[in-house]
Amino acid sequence: MAQLGYTWYPQDWWTSETFKRLKRFPMVRYTIRELFDLMYKEGAPVKMNREYLEDDFNIILTDQDYEKLLEFITITEDGLWWIDSIRKRLTKAESSRENGKNGGRPKGVKNSQKIEEKKTQKPSEKTQANNLKNPPLEIEIEREKKEKLNRKEIEVESGKKFPPETTRNILFSKPISINQWSMKNKVDENRIKECIIEFSEFKERTGENQKWQNEADLIKNFEFWLNSNAKEKKPENFTSKTFSNEPKEIFRNRK
Repeated sequence: MAQLGYTWYPQDWWTSETFKRLKRFPMVRYTIRELFDLMYKEGAPVKMNREYLEDDFNIILTDQDYEKLLEFITITEDGLWWIDSIRKRLTKAESSRENGKNGGRPKGVKNSQKIEEKKTQKPSEKTQANNLKNPPLEIEIEREKKEKLNRKEIEVESGKKFPPETTRNILFSKPISINQWSMKNKVDENRIKECIIEFSEFKERTGENQKWQNEADLIKNFEFWLNSNAKEKKPENFTSKTFSNEPKEIFRNRK
C-alpha cells in the first residue's frame, strides 16, 4: 500500500505568518512552498542550495531573494536544509503513528501533560488567597483595599447637593413615612410637615445638605433631626404651674 500524502489546508498557509511576511517576495514564497512539499516527501532535512533550486525546481533567485529565503531556513551541521514548522509536524505525526502501533498513547502521558500544564499556569486568585505565605498577593490585596477606601472617601467628600425645594419634595412625597414619623414622635402630621420645611431651611443655612449622598441618606438625616425637633419647644422665659386645677403662667423674670 502506497504511503498517503500529508494533509494540506490552503487556509493554514494563507493565514500563516510566513505567507504574510513574504507578500513582497513572491519568488521566495513560491520557493518555500516547493520546499514544504519536498521536506514532507523526504520526511527529513534535505540537501539543498542555490544551485539545486535552479536544477531541481527551475527557480532562479536574486541575491536579495536568496537572503530573504535563508531567514526561514535552518541549516543543520551537515549542511542540510530544514524548516522548523515541518520538523514539528513530522515529529508529532511520527509519534502518533508509533502510539497507534502500540495500541494508543501510553498511560500516564495525558496526566503528566496536565500536571506540567498546571505547573506552568498562573495560580488563580483562590489558590493564592489560600496561600498564607504570599507577600506579593498580600501587598496587592492591601493596595486594592486602600484604593477602595480612597474612592469611598472621595465620594463622601463630593456629596450630592439637595437644595431646600428638592429636600421638601422628597420628604413630602413620603405620605406613609410622614404618618410613621407622626406616630413615633407623638405629634400630628401637620407638625411633621412644618418640621420638613424647618429642616430644609436649617440644613441649607448650615450647608450640611451638601454632604448627603442620596435620598436614603437625606431621609435618615431628617429622622435623626426630627427626634430632637419634632415637638414644639416652650418659651424659655416662663414655666407653667397649676393652681385650683387651672394653669397659670408665672414669669421667672418678673420682679
